[in-house]
Amino acid sequence: MKKYAGESAPIQRCQVHKRRNVLEHVRDEDKPLVATKLNAAYAMEDYTAARQALDGLHRELMHLNPSAARSLAEVWTKR
Repeated sequence: MKKYAGESAPIQRCQVHKRRNVLEHVRDEDKPLVATKLNAAYAMEDYTAARQALDGLHRELMHLNPSAARSLAEVWTKR
């Protein structure tokens, strides 16, 4: 997309793939809680509330598995 629209082109990430990527990094016993929190954040209609929920999950993931946290943070990383 950047080839045609330049640096201002937004990058859309599929929530299904992001969810799968994050969950690949966490232990089986942590997957239900992390999945529930991701789903809840993705279901929010208010951007600010959703971002706060994802930021909170990111902080939790830093303690559970930093690789999962990095995967989640890719959502905000500009490529």
